[in-house]
Amino acid sequence: MISELQALEPVLIANESAGQFTVFRPSPSLIVTVGNGALSLEMAERFVVFLDPLVQDKPAGIDFFHDWWEVGSVDGKARQRVVQWSKARDRGFSRQSHVLIDSSLIAMGIAASSMILRTFGVDVRSYSKRLDFDTSLRAALRNGR
Repeated sequence: MISELQALEPVLIANESAGQFTVFRPSPSLIVTVGNGALSLEMAERFVVFLDPLVQDKPAGIDFFHDWWEVGSVDGKARQRVVQWSKARDRGFSRQSHVLIDSSLIAMGIAASSMILRTFGVDVRSYSKRLDFDTSLRAALRNGR
């Protein structure tokens, strides 16, 4: 996690025995998640329930940055739930969604999901190098996204 995020107060911390996801909102149009362990269906449900009012509150679109470098697995039903939620939002709710991943299995799931989401106007960019992800995140923070 970059130092700029460490200074911020999380807006949500979701813990389960298999993993933890922390959500930061540095600006109204920027949401950052940091995860480790496993993303379960229950965790995904907490995430979308939490995000729903934030997305509805920002009609111009939000940039998402997901630091999932330490995420080892994503439950298939959790991935389906996030895709379903994304498809149900108004077009333009997300300007871009950036995902940092280390797992090739998760990378395949992100690639499959991004093909579906692209048809609904969601641009998903995946990163396999932390430096590239951190550079994009720092630019978004500087621009007040």
